[in-house]
Amino acid sequence: MVSSLDVRPSVESPKDSHLRALPDPVRQLTPNVTEVSTRGDLEVTFKLKQPQPYLLTLMASGWSPIYPCHVPAREMRQHPIGTGPFKFVDFKPNEYIKVTKNPAYWKPGRPYLDGIEYTIMREAGPRNLAFFAGKFDMIPLNVSIPTLRDLRNRRRKCCAKWGLAMCHGLC
Repeated sequence: MVSSLDVRPSVESPKDSHLRALPDPVRQLTPNVTEVSTRGDLEVTFKLKQPQPYLLTLMASGWSPIYPCHVPAREMRQHPIGTGPFKFVDFKPNEYIKVTKNPAYWKPGRPYLDGIEYTIMREAGPRNLAFFAGKFDMIPLNVSIPTLRDLRNRRRKCCAKWGLAMCHGLC
């Protein structure tokens, strides 16, 4: 579980902390924060240099992770924990990442999926061929215009949205 005590070192720039080894998008994106104080397990107060209307949006985004203080950085890289809609199951370098539905997710009835398996394919050619063959319902980014034309000419109806190529049923 993540508490308010985890927010402070994740936002402030710790000097002698194992958290320095992790990415620091919060510290890079919130230079306006001068102080972070906590009260209890669930309350955090941010003191700012000047008003920053988008701070709450930033903190709620995926670019502002809060790292649990009690878990070493090395362990977080291999077995991440969190409070999002999915929980980490397994990771095999250069092969896949598996996550499962988080039963303790804050919004009842969500997520709709029981789990997701992300197949890691570094090369675009084999990834596109696997998509054409129906192994994947979606492929991320790096979809060139000629590839999109090829997709359109195939029997499967496909479209491009948000830099992703998806099957028609998912668009």
